Amino acid sequence: MSSVVIFGDDYGVQQLIPHIPSDYKIFPVSSSIRSSPKTFYPAFVQPSKHMQPYYKTFKESLSAIEPDFIFSHSYSMFIPGEILSIPKNGAINVHFSYLPKYRGANPIQWAIINGETKTGVTLHYMTEEIDAGDIIARCEVPILITDTWVDVTQKCKDAADKLLKINIPKILNGTNKKIPQEDFPEKPTRFPRRKPEDGYFTWGSPSVDIYNKIRALVKPHPGAFYCCNSLDGVQTKIVIDEYKTLEWVKHMKVERGYI
Repeated sequence: MSSVVIFGDDYGVQQLIPHIPSDYKIFPVSSSIRSSPKTFYPAFVQPSKHMQPYYKTFKESLSAIEPDFIFSHSYSMFIPGEILSIPKNGAINVHFSYLPKYRGANPIQWAIINGETKTGVTLHYMTEEIDAGDIIARCEVPILITDTWVDVTQKCKDAADKLLKINIPKILNGTNKKIPQEDFPEKPTRFPRRKPEDGYFTWGSPSVDIYNKIRALVKPHPGAFYCCNSLDGVQTKIVIDEYKTLEWVKHMKVERGYI
């Protein structure tokens, strides 16, 4: 029987499974650096590479399956090259950006913070260089000025379903495209994994920059924040984790004497 291994979080695995034919055996993999999945029971949990002998056992177990493909979607750990080389026909990732732009973690949040008006979803082959492998297919996704990261994520999920429906049959029968990223006109960009301190702003920043940061980090993300000093000199962190309009931001700037 043919088999695939799927690396992903709850919604990543759940989105991929319906697109895999029923005659394929599926082995889901979750990450050891995330909480246990709620929507699927993992066949394996990937330990960090330095966690021997657990990592060695994990690698040997995947090799014993002899999978035809690895698929990855919304996965939080780095997958080493020695794992990516296990499947007979390659490893494919679903990435929520219009590659080669926005390689790396949190692409939707960074796109909104940077004021982009569009992003995308890309299916691509995986290499040890993150999000740099040959592209199978991609689809643009608009970012409206009122969209939060939650809105854009849902648009990307919808676009991903369309890409997967069209391209997984081609991937499984070997008729899919495989285009090097160097062949596309867009220049590669890469951003780091988002940290809590990336939500910091000052009211002296341009209104649109503050607004973009707020809508990029609404709940369940920890929100954008600023700091203010009380009369006794104690600094207080003020978190904004719900959507606010651009007009609200401008009004707040006026109240603080910045406009």
